[in-house]
Amino acid sequence: MNKKKDIVLNKNEDCCDCDSNGMIEKKIFKFLILIFILFLIFFVYASTQKVIRENNSAFVSKEDASFININKTGTVYVVPNVGLISLNSTVSAKTIADALKQNNEKISQVIVFLKSQGVSSEDIKTSDFNVSPNYERVVTEDLFSNVITEGQKKVVSYEVSQTMEVKIRDLNKVGLVIDGATEAGVNNVGNLNFVIEDEDSAKAQAREKAIKDAKIEAQGIADKLGVKLGGVSSYSESFSIPVYRNDVSYEKAVGSSSLSNIEIGKNKIEVTVNLSFKVN
Repeated sequence: MNKKKDIVLNKNEDCCDCDSNGMIEKKIFKFLILIFILFLIFFVYASTQKVIRENNSAFVSKEDASFININKTGTVYVVPNVGLISLNSTVSAKTIADALKQNNEKISQVIVFLKSQGVSSEDIKTSDFNVSPNYERVVTEDLFSNVITEGQKKVVSYEVSQTMEVKIRDLNKVGLVIDGATEAGVNNVGNLNFVIEDEDSAKAQAREKAIKDAKIEAQGIADKLGVKLGGVSSYSESFSIPVYRNDVSYEKAVGSSSLSNIEIGKNKIEVTVNLSFKVN
């Protein structure tokens, strides 16, 4: 009897050992899960910080050096030296041949006049030439029923239109050229515009002014921040010249002596620079 009882007691002790081992394994498993979660959180955080650093790469370099970005516009005003103008001749005739002949005669007279005013052949260019028919519908009327019937269209004439772009280098003759061209047969004068033929010098002046102002502003910002302004890390620029046009109609041009007093004024030239300065 005692031996059997001892055997039973030993079996119970073995079961207690099994339960203890199972609890240890569960604790180890939970600990491993906790380690995995912590590692996952750290990985997500590190990845997020990397993305943020890449997105801020325009402002922070690999050495964590900051930048100061400045945009400045330099403006200069220059008296233009060339006048651009469009001269249009439009004629209509019953046949294409007659329309072309009349147009050629008018254009030839205009060119002869322009050359007499010192305009060279290189400064006269045809920018548009068009030949088109003019139509009318055939209309018939029944005398008994008083019914009017519109039939098919038929060609009644042909129109020839030619536009020339002219450069006037002697700006004192702009008004005279407009008056004389209309007297020579031009139907319409338009798009009068004064330009600067060589823009490089004016652009250089505007650029120099913009860069100078950008450096002064960048230095002022660096002084207020208590940092040292370094060299330029990047540079870009844009260029613009506002276009001012004066449309001169045929009615205003014909017989108008006031056109010789056209004001030329000055053209505004702008260069905008974008500089990025390193901050040490």
